Amino acid sequence: MAVAATTGVMLAVGDGGVVLRSGDTGATWTAATIAGAGDLQSIAMDAAGQVVLAVDPSGAVWASGDAGVHFVREAMASAGLSMALADDDSAAVAAGLGGTVLERSPSGTWTPVASGTTADLRAAVIADDGRQYVGGDVGTLEFSAGEGASWTRVSLGTAATLYALDDL
Repeated sequence: MAVAATTGVMLAVGDGGVVLRSGDTGATWTAATIAGAGDLQSIAMDAAGQVVLAVDPSGAVWASGDAGVHFVREAMASAGLSMALADDDSAAVAAGLGGTVLERSPSGTWTPVASGTTADLRAAVIADDGRQYVGGDVGTLEFSAGEGASWTRVSLGTAATLYALDDL
């Protein structure tokens, strides 16, 4: 299960396309299912709750423009996805199997980008300075300063799988 929260709205996703939504900071929850979605791996919401994204292992990116009440399939990757991340300006990154990375423009257009790795990616973050980072299997960590145009490998000195990234 993955959880996203903003402006009093909390969302959790899980098996079978299930989306749990709370509009009162978690006091009560309503369950819904995204028709056609697989087991949802990740959910991300921009700070204003205007863009909500969820991904599944088939490579589908599901988007909501109403704080997670309704979802539509917005993109389809060539490989399974495990992580989505939305930025404050509605840009986003989705990452997954075999080094798959998709970039979302603020207008909602998704573009596949070459990440420079074939490792399965399980984590992503957009830093305050705009750099995008993806991480995953065998200690893979890469960053892009140019909206995914090119990626640079960061040497970590570990082969541990990275499951989460955050910019504090």
